[in-house]
Amino acid sequence: MSRIIFFVILIFPFSHTYLQTLKKGEDVFVIHPNLKECSGEVTVPCYQAKKLEDKHWNIYIEHIEGFEFEEGNQYTLKLAVTHNDMPLRDMPSITYKLIKVISKEKIIPDAG
Repeated sequence: MSRIIFFVILIFPFSHTYLQTLKKGEDVFVIHPNLKECSGEVTVPCYQAKKLEDKHWNIYIEHIEGFEFEEGNQYTLKLAVTHNDMPLRDMPSITYKLIKVISKEKIIPDAG
């Protein structure tokens, strides 16, 4: 019995890692040239994004690991996307990591 208790005490702190369901993949996103204010518990700037085939900016991303954004440029990025069904508290359920900058285009706003 004491061996079972010892085993449970030893393994329990690591069990959350094994219970998480991680789904990893890659996708191409277009990043809008201007940041947008996103609100949750606090208001933070975030990227407006869309998948390459979409017409509307319907994805909002707070952080892309390894990406340096310059306001006024529209980017096409290949990103690693990880979905976590059981994120830790205050962590996003989807994380993004830069694989490659496919294109970077300076966008000049309309004067009228």
